[in-house]
Amino acid sequence: MAGYVYNPAEFKKFPVEIVENGKTVKYEIPLTSYIPPEITDYADAMIVKRTNEVQKVRDERNEKRQPIVGADPETTYPTNLDALGWMLEMLEPELAEHVSKWPYGARSELWKKWQDESNLSVEKSEASSDSSDATE
Repeated sequence: MAGYVYNPAEFKKFPVEIVENGKTVKYEIPLTSYIPPEITDYADAMIVKRTNEVQKVRDERNEKRQPIVGADPETTYPTNLDALGWMLEMLEPELAEHVSKWPYGARSELWKKWQDESNLSVEKSEASSDSSDATE
């Protein structure tokens, strides 16, 4: 028996259900620790790109002694919710479309639950390997 078999079809998933007009649409996205590198690389690249754009605008406004307003999208750095959107665009474009229209609180809750479930699964996995090591 192999010590580890790499099989993406068996990666743990995080279920997302959207109920609209009495209909439920179900999606499954990988736990964050199972997201393919090309998707996390894309999200990272978008974060860097957006951060550089924002910094350029902020620098220009600072030079001109213009105020930087937190509510101005041109001067707002990317957040975890931006990363959520960029990753969902690649993982499940239809889900990304839905989520982009959600209010801040709902998107934040999705991000938090996805993160919590991903961390919990990693902790459970580590705990099981620790306990199995102890019995050997």
